Amino acid sequence: MVSSAARVCKMIVGLAFVALGLSLGAGPAAAHSSLVSSNPAADSVLEQPPTSIELVFNQDISESFATIAVRDGTDAQVEVSAPSVAGPVVTARLPAGLAAGGFTVGYRVVSADGHPITGEFTFTVAAGVTATSAEGVAPAIPGSASATDRPAQDAHRGDDPDGSLESNWIVVVVIIAVVLGLATIGGLLLFSSRRHSDEDPTDRPGTDDGN
Repeated sequence: MVSSAARVCKMIVGLAFVALGLSLGAGPAAAHSSLVSSNPAADSVLEQPPTSIELVFNQDISESFATIAVRDGTDAQVEVSAPSVAGPVVTARLPAGLAAGGFTVGYRVVSADGHPITGEFTFTVAAGVTATSAEGVAPAIPGSASATDRPAQDAHRGDDPDGSLESNWIVVVVIIAVVLGLATIGGLLLFSSRRHSDEDPTDRPGTDDGN
């Protein structure tokens, strides 16, 4: 009985080490590629028209299949250059002299591991080329910043890095729960086997009825 319990304990310890290894690798394995920042930043208000769109992802991007599209406030397509890719950064040049108004940037790229990433975000140009040429100086907008003056902000529509992190934690918690459950079962089996061994009359010294 004791040897059987020992074998059970060894098996549980082995499973625990396997589960620990899976939990350590769960984060990187479950993490998905996502957009972490952009320039212009999402929902930013710019004093001057930007000259390019820059997207920064958390993983390297495949040079193939990268697409960036820009629409103005009337939903008309804005002509942009073919995107260039440098590691996790994707850039497309905008035409000079964008008019004032709101713009929507849509993107679709594929990470180096084959994961597709799509999404969109908006930004606003407070003073377009017409306003600056007429007045000479773009008006100051309280609380606004140019694309180069304010840091790019996180989170754009279509990506959910927080959801990936949450799923990673769920995997880790499940694995830990399994390990604890196996350890509990092993402890109960070991305790039970030892108790039965102590109560087994064959383990006690024999007596001689003739004496």
